[in-house]
Amino acid sequence: PPSDALRFWLADSSKLVIRPSGTEPKIKIYAEVVQQQVRDVEKEIAACDQRLKNLADAFQREALA
Repeated sequence: PPSDALRFWLADSSKLVIRPSGTEPKIKIYAEVVQQQVRDVEKEIAACDQRLKNLADAFQREALA
């Protein structure tokens, strides 16, 4: 549905959604990564966790620059 949000789809199929909170004076940021092929679930979860960390770190660096 329509909302006051910025949506970013990245080249590696990751996604960022940034929107204001509806009830509090803050901004909410949602990040999603996608792993297309899963061979070893635990290894892929760890890889996705690292991709999310890298995405969050890059966003924070750019936002504070």
